[in-house]
Amino acid sequence: MKTTQLQKILRAAHPRKVPADLRERLVAAIPEHLAPLAEPQVRWNKPRWAYGAVAASLLVTALHLGGLIPWPGKQVSRTARTSFSLVPAAFASVVDNLKNTGAFILKLDMRAPGSENFEAIDPEAPFAPVQIWLERPSARFAKGRMRVEKPERWVVFDGQATLFYITNAQLNTADAKIYPGGRIDQQLADPARWLEEYAPSNSAQVRIDTLKGLEGRILTRLSVQEEGIETAEGWHPVFYDQFARRTVISWDAQTRQLVDLEKYVQHQGREVLVAKLRSIEFRESLEDSLFSQALPAGTHVMGVADPTNQRYAELGPVEVARKLFQAWQEEDWDTARLFCESDLIVTYMRLNKLKSYRITGQPFKFIPIYPGYQVPYELVFESGEVKKFALALRNDNEMKRYIWDGGI
Repeated sequence: MKTTQLQKILRAAHPRKVPADLRERLVAAIPEHLAPLAEPQVRWNKPRWAYGAVAASLLVTALHLGGLIPWPGKQVSRTARTSFSLVPAAFASVVDNLKNTGAFILKLDMRAPGSENFEAIDPEAPFAPVQIWLERPSARFAKGRMRVEKPERWVVFDGQATLFYITNAQLNTADAKIYPGGRIDQQLADPARWLEEYAPSNSAQVRIDTLKGLEGRILTRLSVQEEGIETAEGWHPVFYDQFARRTVISWDAQTRQLVDLEKYVQHQGREVLVAKLRSIEFRESLEDSLFSQALPAGTHVMGVADPTNQRYAELGPVEVARKLFQAWQEEDWDTARLFCESDLIVTYMRLNKLKSYRITGQPFKFIPIYPGYQVPYELVFESGEVKKFALALRNDNEMKRYIWDGGI
C-alpha cells in the first residue's frame, strides 16, 4: 500500500484518535532482531495522523524484513540517519558480550609501516597483518594477559612483566626491552574498548543498516562519521582519531556478537580503508605458550645508561635533543647511548653521517596524552639529504629524565 493511500484512509477514520497503547502493540509485533529499525524518529507535517502513519508503515516494513511478507530479492537492507542517542540498545549488548568473553584471538589488516607505533596509520602504506591475543583478568592472572604482533614489532604482557620487541630487516638489528609489571593495553587490544569509545559520540553522524548476511543471518551495521582532532600546526595526521574518519561496526542481530570492524579515513580527497577485522575467535582462556616468547639470537636488550646521574634528570627536552644530535655529529656513541639505548637507532646514526643540525621550534605534544614532548628539528647529512621532523622524548621512566622514544 502506498503512503498516500494510507494517509487517505487515516484521514477518513472517525474519531481521529490513536489508541494509547498503539505504539507498544506495534513495537511488540516487530521481530527482536529488527528492533534497531524502530529507533529512528521520523516526523510528518500533519501531527494528527503522523504517529499512526509512521507506526503502521514501520510495522509493514518489519513484517517484510522479518520474513512474514515476501520481499523481492535476497538482500535485506534498510538505512536510517539519526543522532547517536537513538542508536539501538543492541549496541550496548554487543559491548557487554565482548566484556563478558574470557579471551579473544583477533586478526586484522592495517595500513601502517611494520616498525611504526602499533596505532599509527599511513593511508598510502600497503596492508600489514596484525594479530592480537587477549585474555581478561582471572583468578590465575589478576591483570590478564596480552600479545600484539605485526611485522617488525611485537609486545607481550604475560601477567607479570612486559616484553617489547622491534626489529629492522634493512639494518639487520633488533632491540628488546623488558619492563617489570604491566597491564593489558585496552586501547590497543580490547575490542570492547574499541566499541565503547563510540557511546558518547552524540555529535557524530550515524547510519544504521540492517541486512541479510551469509547463511541468511541478519546483521546490524553501524557506521559512525567523525571529524579528526586537531594536530600540531604543520603536522599531518598519524593516529586514527586525528583523521576525518568513518568507523563501520557489524554484529549478528540475533546473538549480538561482533562480526566485522572497518576503519576508513579521508586522505587527499578520497575515503581510504585503513583497518579491517579479518576474524575474531571467542575463547574462555588462551594457551600459556602464546605469552612465552624467546628473543631471537642477536637481539639487543635495551636499558637506560647511567641511571644514577642526576644531572641528566635536570635536562629539558630541547637540551637532551641538542646533546643527542651533537653526539651524533661528533660520532660520540657513548654519549649518544646515554639518551638512546636502541641499537637500531645507533646503527642508523653510524650509517648516516650528520653534517649539521638545528632545533626549529618549541617542544610540543603531538597528542595530549603523550608522556613527553616532540622537539622539531632539521638535520643535514653528509650525503646532502635534509630531514625535517620531530624527536620524541619521554620521561615517564624510573629516572624521570628524557630519553629517545622515536622520531629519527
